[in-house]
Amino acid sequence: MYTPWGKPDSQKTIAKGIVSYTTSSHGGIYVAPSLNVQIHEAWRSKSGWYEEDCEWAIVAVTFQQYFKPEQIDSAINTLKNWFPDEYEIVAGEKLTAEESSRRAESEFLEANKDKYIVYAAYGDWHDKVPAGFVGVCAVRGGRLFNGNLASDDKKCFLVPADEYKSKSPYGFVADVNRHQEIDAI
Repeated sequence: MYTPWGKPDSQKTIAKGIVSYTTSSHGGIYVAPSLNVQIHEAWRSKSGWYEEDCEWAIVAVTFQQYFKPEQIDSAINTLKNWFPDEYEIVAGEKLTAEESSRRAESEFLEANKDKYIVYAAYGDWHDKVPAGFVGVCAVRGGRLFNGNLASDDKKCFLVPADEYKSKSPYGFVADVNRHQEIDAI
């Protein structure tokens, strides 16, 4: 068997038709077609491969009989945080920002969609950043979940280091009225 992450270094059968694979770079779980159809279409992988960081949780929640209770709890938490839209469809419950980091991040981005959200920061080790400041590059609307920037409207600013340390876990909003704009870093 060849995995999407390369040749397997090891494999472990979880149940007949459900096999966990590791490779030198990554890994995941393969679910045979006869079982894969049991996974809800909202988060079913057509290939039957579920990567090890987040998608494993889809397999664990679908086939709970093969996982320990603490793994199920972890899987539910993972799904709420990384796949909130799909989780809501499958579980039939609405998630709040307190229950889902992805939902909280979405709300942060929506609330700040017309503001400059930092996507890169440089310490005062950089020659354009004076001591006690952080040089930031920000884009109007921020960075999208796929990693792309929301717009081409980019600016760089100097932000006091202490202020930057208090940023939200979802980003820092540069204030065009308070933070000094600088040339690109």
